[in-house]
Amino acid sequence: MIENIGIVGAGNVASFHIEALIAVGFELNGICATPGSHRAKSLATKYSIPYFHTVSKLIHESNSQSYLICVEASAINSVLDEFSSLNLPLLIEKPGPSRIHGAMRDPFEDKLSWFVAYNRRFYEPIETLKKNFDSNGGFITFRFIESCLISDLMSVQEALFNNTVHGIDLIHFLIGDFSFAEYYLSIEGSFFEAKIISELRGYVGKLVIFFGAPANTSIELIRGGEIYLVQPLEKITKFNSIEILEPSEDNQIRTYKPIWIGDSAQIETCNLHFKPGFLKQASEFKHNQPGVDSRLCSVTENYRTLKTIDKIVDFMKSTI
Repeated sequence: MIENIGIVGAGNVASFHIEALIAVGFELNGICATPGSHRAKSLATKYSIPYFHTVSKLIHESNSQSYLICVEASAINSVLDEFSSLNLPLLIEKPGPSRIHGAMRDPFEDKLSWFVAYNRRFYEPIETLKKNFDSNGGFITFRFIESCLISDLMSVQEALFNNTVHGIDLIHFLIGDFSFAEYYLSIEGSFFEAKIISELRGYVGKLVIFFGAPANTSIELIRGGEIYLVQPLEKITKFNSIEILEPSEDNQIRTYKPIWIGDSAQIETCNLHFKPGFLKQASEFKHNQPGVDSRLCSVTENYRTLKTIDKIVDFMKSTI
């Protein structure tokens, strides 16, 4: 079990991680960030922890058993290089290492104790959906939303790596190794679509990414007799029958209404100190042991996710 942790970076979600780490019993050994970072110094003061001017000093003087890496994407690989010779557990903020377009391998793939912090893996509705898909399969549809316009390729690329990357990771987490087939891009409809081919089950569903749509991300699992709908990702609703409402004075058309039989809310939402999933993620990081099944995302898994984003970006560039 890991008892303490050092913090590198003071990004927007650093405070959520810190609150979750404290809640599961981590001792904070110190923090460092870019020179002159007011935010890092503020966090050091707030949590009464030592402030270090460099990563090297944090590593050699804090004697931490593990580290949270929460820096900008442009700095991530250079920071990770500082840890490359150390066999210490790392929890790394998204999109994580190896965001190198066209790279043939992950330079950190041998780091079995390095994990990328995809907190949505730890949402209770996602856990429920995974258990049901694992047990009985079904057809699963992922609908992801990006606010940028499809015509702005630079914004689209950034959005895919910073936002959709969470969703692509969820596909991998829910169904295992997969590939896409029959890519389609509609400029007029502002959406990307592809079939999802599971290495274990074959064709299992589809991915649709909508650009500029006033909608919410959703995941829907359909199979004979029941539907599981996760929308938003903090809530799951199960339907197992249809009620037919005949025309009446109030409603003059026949209506078919799915009947829900239960739902599950993300209980961590009630704690505003950290976002959903952060608490369970911190707990699993603290207790993680080599060889034990984990929901934590390895750097190798994350590399496959980033390569998938690369393929989508390449397809879009070749089409628009």
